[in-house]
Amino acid sequence: MNTSQKQETVLSVRTKRATSDRLSQLAKETRRSRSALVSEALEQYVEHQDWLTAEIQRGVDAAERGELVADDAVAAWINTLKK
Repeated sequence: MNTSQKQETVLSVRTKRATSDRLSQLAKETRRSRSALVSEALEQYVEHQDWLTAEIQRGVDAAERGELVADDAVAAWINTLKK
């Protein structure tokens, strides 16, 4: 067993049959294993959720410090986007 295998764990998930079929087709088309595709997707998802959680916390922290934008200023900015 190599070093990377020692750091891996097995995870079993349930998914819709259609998703499983699509995954199988993608694995075939990309010549990669289903496991490799799922592992990559899961890593990207967890990374994104970590980022999102941190950004939300930054917003909460800023709001708690009173760093807010007035409603009318936000509305004015949105109106400039409509033009």
